[in-house]
Amino acid sequence: MLGPAVVRGAPSQEQEGDRGMEPTRAEGHAALDIARDPVHVAIRGVRFSRGNRLIFRDVSCDFLRDRINVILGGSGSGKTTLLRMLGCLLRPAEGSICLDGALELTGLRLAEVRAYRRRVGMMFQGGALLDSMTVYDNVALPLREHSKLSEAEIRREVHEVFRSVELKDVDGLLPAELSGGMRKRAALARALILAPDLLLCDEPFSGLDPATLRVVEAMLVDVSRTRGVTMVIASHDVPSTFRMAHHMVLMVDGEAISGGPEVFRASRDPRVEAFFAGSRP
Repeated sequence: MLGPAVVRGAPSQEQEGDRGMEPTRAEGHAALDIARDPVHVAIRGVRFSRGNRLIFRDVSCDFLRDRINVILGGSGSGKTTLLRMLGCLLRPAEGSICLDGALELTGLRLAEVRAYRRRVGMMFQGGALLDSMTVYDNVALPLREHSKLSEAEIRREVHEVFRSVELKDVDGLLPAELSGGMRKRAALARALILAPDLLLCDEPFSGLDPATLRVVEAMLVDVSRTRGVTMVIASHDVPSTFRMAHHMVLMVDGEAISGGPEVFRASRDPRVEAFFAGSRP
């Protein structure tokens, strides 16, 4: 039975065909033919260590443009590390991270990294909101730093993104005055304020009760549908992943196993079975 692909080097025609054999259906989305979705970020042969601990032995995988891509893996498997590499916050010791088949992220100079990061929104696990600033000022900050908009224009942009994540009456509040779900929304609003091409979300469901998790999940699906942004989510929540993901990357033994949700459901790869251990829907 067909299993998820471990990508090594450029995808062959056979691998591309495998990716498209089973269209995925994410909640709130029409069925998708994965083979037709262009690759936004291609990772090939990435190796990375922390001290004497090898995290990535040989990681190769793709993230699809304008789709919800979810990275899964056990504790310490490198989910957040891979996300930080996509944001140019870390560089691999070896390998390639290529954007749109043209921009090699591992070789960018500092000024180029800064320009690239303006195209990337990052939703950190703890929100990373500045405690001493109001929610409004937290979200407005990227516009004040990276645009020449007037304060009136900034106010319009901030309130527009507040509406898109269903935040109301929070302008003067401090992050500590928000509930957990509202902090997630505020963090997402800040990540979206510069209209990024690529949205990176680190454990967006951590610390949420089941009802709030479903609300945040639906919000992310709606953002994907309405904004056409490539979303890469590092998550440990398996049910949510199968509901929302178009494409999945499982980090295991220093490598990446990837495919659509239906491919993972059908897989008899012992590594995949060991990770899900009965949790696949």
